[in-house]
Amino acid sequence: MNTIAENYASLVSQSCASMVGGEVGVKPMNGRTAFTFPCPFCSPMRSKASKQRSKDAILMPRIDKPYCLTFKCMGHKSCRKTFNFQEFLENWNPSIAQSYKNDLKNRGNEEVSPLRKILNDSNKSMKKKFVIS
Repeated sequence: MNTIAENYASLVSQSCASMVGGEVGVKPMNGRTAFTFPCPFCSPMRSKASKQRSKDAILMPRIDKPYCLTFKCMGHKSCRKTFNFQEFLENWNPSIAQSYKNDLKNRGNEEVSPLRKILNDSNKSMKKKFVIS
């Protein structure tokens, strides 16, 4: 099961990678999932296409708070940005940051089962057909 932050991180990393035709890497870190992808701040400004696609940014879970993510760019020396996940979203895409804030406010940063999310978001007649334990 994923946290709300991990769900957003997965979508955001895919979006950042697709901007420059890059790919997303996924690896376990600190008991959760980390995502590597091209930095959305400095990758598009590089002259070589291969440098644009390099996975030089990471969204990683913190050691002390595994449900919190940190963004870090390890690419171009003029970038090298580090943000908590909320700051990263606000700098990269404010509308997604607002959506993320609303989700956290409504559900907290709890783990959300995909089936539970579907059932919670669906209409009442659908809920009557299933029992969630």
